[in-house]
Amino acid sequence: MFGKKFVIYITILITIISGVVAAEVYPTASFVYDVAMACFGSAFIGCIMTFLEYFAVRRSSMEFFMEETRKVAAAFSKVPIVAFSAPRKLVLNALAEEWANASDLFAESEKKCDAKNALIEWLKSFYRSDMSEIISQEELDKDYQQLITDAKSSIEKSAKAYIAL
Repeated sequence: MFGKKFVIYITILITIISGVVAAEVYPTASFVYDVAMACFGSAFIGCIMTFLEYFAVRRSSMEFFMEETRKVAAAFSKVPIVAFSAPRKLVLNALAEEWANASDLFAESEKKCDAKNALIEWLKSFYRSDMSEIISQEELDKDYQQLITDAKSSIEKSAKAYIAL
């Protein structure tokens, strides 16, 4: 593209120079005038052809870009989305908390369960109010673990699909 712009600049410059020379020497010499007009005509036609070629190449590259963009968009549309069965913020906080508790980097600090407790409280809201005394903490922990396992598998499936692209 830069080369085509450079050719356009050169042909415009030659067109201007030959037009000026033809205008200056017209009254005195007919041979120089004929040569200057020939240069002007060829440079002008070259300029038009270069403009046309430049814009044709530019259009074809944009069409190629759009075609490749459509292919990439189609490939990305086949990737499964990360879907959680609970509020995204609660699930991501719980996953981050589990990672931090399991990590060696935070071994000295006390293990936290704030996000886990918030997610369990959210899960409790789906049980009837008269059942809240009957439901054991083990059942809630089991539901919590199932929710976290589903979230991890959803994230892993999406990540593998993106890597495969």
